[in-house]
Amino acid sequence: RVNQVYRQYLISGEISEIGIKNGRPKKPIEELEIQTVKESYAKYSVSASTLMKIIERDYGKHINHNRIHAILLSLGMAKSKGKKDTRKKEWIRYERRHSLAAVHIEWYYYAPLQLWVFAVLDDASRKLLAIIECKSPTTEASIEGMKEAMNYGKIKQCVSDHGS
Repeated sequence: RVNQVYRQYLISGEISEIGIKNGRPKKPIEELEIQTVKESYAKYSVSASTLMKIIERDYGKHINHNRIHAILLSLGMAKSKGKKDTRKKEWIRYERRHSLAAVHIEWYYYAPLQLWVFAVLDDASRKLLAIIECKSPTTEASIEGMKEAMNYGKIKQCVSDHGS
């Protein structure tokens, strides 16, 4: 895109207006589309994404669900979604409010002593609930570490990196 803008500048001598009239021009909504959506909605009363599939099945015509939603809005048959389309904040570790809602388990190799260390860490308080040292990471050692951690109470969720 940078090369296109620069080439346009070399040809015309004018700097392009970036950000003005970007993208494909909007196709006007046809009367046939409005009628199809109106009939389908009257018959089924479902959301735009479901109507899209129904219209494709019944009429053999594809109308995008966003376009259907715009038609429904213009006809007063749907409500504006408002901020529902904004991305939800992803879960970030170490944000649990209550202890034992989640724990992190991890195997770590400590090379100077040639030991494997298994740790169970509470997500809310960051307290080390259990620590086991052994020569190799085994299922038995993991179970032993979890049992030791469960002395503090019932653990609801366990988060691991699916390592050893």
